[in-house]
Amino acid sequence: MLNYEQVDIINTIDSHLPDIFLKFIEDNFREETLKKMNLNDSLTDYLIGSKSDIDTRMLDIIRDLSKLTGRPFLDMMLLFGEHIFPYLFRHYKKNFGYKGDSFRQFLVHLESLVHKELRSIIPQGDLPKIAFKEIQPHSYSVTYQSPRKLCKVIEGVIVAASKHFSKKGQFSHTPCMLDNNSHCVISIAIESEI
Repeated sequence: MLNYEQVDIINTIDSHLPDIFLKFIEDNFREETLKKMNLNDSLTDYLIGSKSDIDTRMLDIIRDLSKLTGRPFLDMMLLFGEHIFPYLFRHYKKNFGYKGDSFRQFLVHLESLVHKELRSIIPQGDLPKIAFKEIQPHSYSVTYQSPRKLCKVIEGVIVAASKHFSKKGQFSHTPCMLDNNSHCVISIAIESEI
């Protein structure tokens, strides 16, 4: 079990992201793995060491866990995005649910939901740009641009949202910033209800 004695310090950060990340680690990795990384007792200390680079520290931990477990780093980023979805969805329901409980509406508001979580840990000018576009009914694109290149996390959120809203479809992710492009486009073609 992770040490949460310093959770009050995390709560001084106006974001749920550190708590979400701790829960992601606890839910997806065995305590033995964390012990091998010397993180089981010091993850909270490491994560909150400097409020301004929590996102970098989270990526370092995921990168180290990837090496230790042999799971591909990008797959783990996708998994983290899927883990974030329920938290973003709660904010969506609270702030935008009255406009329609739909996959499309969730995507429309994705940028504001992500910005709400990131504002206190990332400088305002560095927040990701996430733009939704409806190509035609049941066909959408989400454009992502950020110096952090965390597009796989956003893709994971989108995949989890499609499952939540019972949408089966095809996803493609091209171009991608990870391939040295200026932005990413995640294309979504909804085929049917699950």
